[in-house]
Amino acid sequence: MQRVLAFLVTPVLLLCAFGFGGENGNVLADPKDKREDKAEDEPDNKPVKEGDAFKKSEAPDTTDATIKPFRDGTAKAAYRVTVLHDPKSGQYWETTSTMKDGSATTTTRWTIVRVESETILVEKIEMSLRKSSKHRYVTAFTVSMSARDSFANVKKAWIGKPGEKGKEITVMEKPVQPGPDAKETNEVKYEHTQEEFEGLELAGRSWSGMKSTTKDLRTRRVTKLWEVSNGWFDRIIKMETDDAVTELVAMGDDGQALLKWDDVEKDEKKPRDG
Repeated sequence: MQRVLAFLVTPVLLLCAFGFGGENGNVLADPKDKREDKAEDEPDNKPVKEGDAFKKSEAPDTTDATIKPFRDGTAKAAYRVTVLHDPKSGQYWETTSTMKDGSATTTTRWTIVRVESETILVEKIEMSLRKSSKHRYVTAFTVSMSARDSFANVKKAWIGKPGEKGKEITVMEKPVQPGPDAKETNEVKYEHTQEEFEGLELAGRSWSGMKSTTKDLRTRRVTKLWEVSNGWFDRIIKMETDDAVTELVAMGDDGQALLKWDDVEKDEKKPRDG
């Protein structure tokens, strides 16, 4: 329940879908396995060419305006990024979110750029297409290996456009947790149910796991999450709200860095992979 509520009240933490671990579901097909029985007419499970749709869109490009608050310090990067327990360079996890009224589509891809002795370098590209605007930018995070499962695990963050060198930005402060003397309330604000699911076909694979449904008893809005134990990053393969549907569309192990990292300082110790 705590993971679901965190997702509902802190969408800026990506997610951002953070903290969605759990042991509730499993995967029928190992995400690392290659499907050898794929039909010839079935599309390859590769990252979408996010640049093609972006270039074709005639909507005004608001990328500079979108990332400006991060560059000037008025907006901050998330303090937590959920990563795998056995991360490998090149692993990516891509989702597409579509507004039910057709007003916007957002594609998000998380990629593990580099795994070293003490840190993991992760990129997140977001491309949003609306009728009135569009933006496409990359946020990158250095995640501490030792604090990977902690509430706050991001050491540094950068932002920039694909092909450019990222600019280092400020990481959000960790929120203060309620103390032992904090007043508790018995007011029921949410109604939460869970049920197992199986045979959900996404990104060329069949998944099983746990479906969670949360209803806000004040607004009557409903959020549904499909979670699997072997998913990468946040383990959420599908999310549905009253306004939008987000689904896993691609995953793999040959993802490439989108920002330039030539002069970014690495760990002094020997990298864990590569």
